[in-house]
Amino acid sequence: MQIETLTKMIEVINEILKTTAWPIVSLITLFALKAPISDLIRRFKKIGYDKAGIEIESQNLQKEDKEKTRGEILGKDSNNENIEKALAQFRPETIKFFEKAVKLETSLDSINTPNERVNVLYRYSQVLYLIMHFNKIYDSIFGSQLRLLQSLNGGLSENKTSIRFFYENAKERNPKFYENYSYDQYLEYLKSFDLIIFKSDVKIEITTLGIDFLKYIIETGLSIEKLY
Repeated sequence: MQIETLTKMIEVINEILKTTAWPIVSLITLFALKAPISDLIRRFKKIGYDKAGIEIESQNLQKEDKEKTRGEILGKDSNNENIEKALAQFRPETIKFFEKAVKLETSLDSINTPNERVNVLYRYSQVLYLIMHFNKIYDSIFGSQLRLLQSLNGGLSENKTSIRFFYENAKERNPKFYENYSYDQYLEYLKSFDLIIFKSDVKIEITTLGIDFLKYIIETGLSIEKLY
């Protein structure tokens, strides 16, 4: 994705955040992505709404297989069937609440032509997709990985050896947590989300997506001080 497109999306997000209550936007994003919907249902059944359960689940996110195909994630059901299953997890009154929120935020009722409505909803879904994607990364990323990305964003040439201290420092503080999580897995998580790129066997750089992810954290007021 080109930097101009990402920058434009960030600008759109900022405008939405200025006029919209953040909890509403956050909850609407549950319906923005089709692929994770069956996974969302699984998580509801697995951890419910217990805070401790959510924290434990988030610690395991990085260890999950990132190589699943779209079909494997969705299973045999179609996209629309998975959307309906996700919506079925909530009461009709809740769905109506968010239906009204979407119409209000997009001024959908004031748009005359069907094509214009489709275009507005498409652009709206792009914003929600970006928000949900970055939130998904933020939920599972470790604090030491955030600091590693910040270091790479400084523009200095780094390699696997020079940035390893972020991993070793975190491991020293939380040895049990990193007991079965290698340095290569630690870096692979960042690579799997296209936040970093290996320019050679040793040289590592932050990607455009990684830079905008850091910008997103700052612009939305998320804390950079996370555990591990």
